[in-house]
Amino acid sequence: MLFRIEDQTYRAEVTSASAEVDLAQASVDTAQETVDRYQRLLGTGVTQEELASARVSLKQAQADLSGARAAL
Repeated sequence: MLFRIEDQTYRAEVTSASAEVDLAQASVDTAQETVDRYQRLLGTGVTQEELASARVSLKQAQADLSGARAAL
């Protein structure tokens, strides 16, 4: 036998990766709420630049979520 997968180690890694997915999903949800809010407030306290920045943050959060899912 060349190697052996430790059950406890594997379970810990899966649990950690699952937590990363949950954290990334929370970031996506928060970023989406910000974009939605900024769209409603555009022109009345929120600039186009701020909305664009919020959209970039949302895209980054979505990419992070995809990476976390892939790691899981």
